[in-house]
This record gives sequence, C-alpha cells and structure tokens, in this order.
Amino acid sequence: MSKDFDLDEIRKRQKELVEMKKVKQGQVEAPHVDLNEEKIIPHTPKEKAQNFWYHYKWVTLGSLVALGLLVFFITDMVTKPRYDIEIMAFNKYQTLFDTDKLTASFSKFAIDTDDNGEINVLINGNQMMNPTASGLTMNAEMAQASATKLFAGLQTFEGFIFLMDESTYDTIVMDDTGERLDVFLDLSEYTEQNPAFQGDKLYLKDTQFAADWYYDGANMEELPDDLFLCLRDYTKVDRQREKLQTQYQNEKEVFDKIVQSVLNEGKDAANAE
Repeated sequence: MSKDFDLDEIRKRQKELVEMKKVKQGQVEAPHVDLNEEKIIPHTPKEKAQNFWYHYKWVTLGSLVALGLLVFFITDMVTKPRYDIEIMAFNKYQTLFDTDKLTASFSKFAIDTDDNGEINVLINGNQMMNPTASGLTMNAEMAQASATKLFAGLQTFEGFIFLMDESTYDTIVMDDTGERLDVFLDLSEYTEQNPAFQGDKLYLKDTQFAADWYYDGANMEELPDDLFLCLRDYTKVDRQREKLQTQYQNEKEVFDKIVQSVLNEGKDAANAE
C-alpha cells in the first residue's frame, strides 16, 4: 500500500535535529527565547482567577486548612465545659463505680470557682490494676496507659483530691530507692474523733459520703477496705505558683468540707448509740 510523505516536513525535522546536535556539541548557541513575548497575561476575571489558582493553589489550600484548625481549637476552648474541680480517681476499683454517683457526691461540697452559677465536677481517673474482688482484668497496655495518665496528672497538678487504693498510693509515695515521700496532707489529728482517718488517708468504706457509688448491677454491697481519699499538700511542693496556690486553696476547702461531713457522721452514729 502506498503512503504519502510530506518532504518539506521531513526536511524541516532533519534541520531541527542538526541544529539541536550543534547546540549540544557547543558549536552554536541556543536560540534566545523572549519569555515576555511568551507570557500570557490574563484580562478577564475568569482568566485572573484561573491564573491565581494555577500559581497559588497549594498555598491557598494550606492556608484554608490552617484557618480551619485555628477556628476548631478556638471553638473547642470556648465551648468545652469548664470544671470547678477535678477529682483524681485512680484505683483498681474505678470501673465498678458509677461516675454520675461519684460526681453527685463531690458536687455537694464543690465550689463555683468561676462564678458562672453552676457546679461542674470532673471525675478524672482510670482503673489501675486488677480488682480481685470483681474478677475484672486489665491488659498490660491499658495498665501502662493508666499509670502514664496518673503521673502526667501529678506533674501538671490537674487535681489535688485523690481517690485511691493502697497499691496506687504506694506507687506515688515511694521513690526508686524505696524511701517514702511526703506527698499528702496529714489527717491524723482526726483519728481520735473517727477511725476512718489514718495518717494521710480518709477511708471510705463505712461513710455515707461514698455509700452508693457502685453502679447498678455491680453486685457489690459495700466499698473495699483499701479505698480512701487523700489531699495532695501543695505547701510541700518546691515550685510555688500563684494560680496553682489558688486552685489548691479551693480544693482544700472542698476536702475540708468532706472531712467535716465524715466527722459529723461519726458524731451522729455515736449519739444514736
């Protein structure tokens, strides 16, 4: 089958190839191209928009994403609940307790620190170890996460009132050498009035304050022997800051009210006898 050839086009291509070889070999200079003549200047609004998008697409998208994140964080800070007090509830029984019931118990004594007309209490905590009485289990990853959250809260002073068991208490007050650290407020002055106060601990088993904490269906009739409250003593901390000092005074006032309520329970029980 015959095929037509454009001889002029073939000669033109051959000439271009020869010129390219000469440029490559340095025999002649490359032809000068006037970029200004090649530049296309947009005139209509549509052309200007297309030109802007072509050159600044990724910068624009990045700016929009950054703006969206900024709006999200500002909105989150403005709208999230502000708590008057955080209770550091780290113990091996925590999953057995009804958070709403715990919140209600502490709310009776909490202070409206931000003067917004509301009492907001946060139960900030995790299950720490395997509660043998309940049969619940906890894997190593969850245990590590709980321990990390606890010590992060200690470092940042998220709360001063602690709801703990003996094993959690020991992890806080014992250093690497086995020496006991002075961390919590001494409550021994109340021991003669009520044996629930032992050293720096307020044991909760027989108190009305914590009588109904179990969630429905937990099948637990009374609190364990080794569940107690402690107040972290901020006056024993080396780094003193005014804002934290105010937080400590507010939470100590709440803790003192709880102490007084337990002492009154003991008096009422003694009078009943």
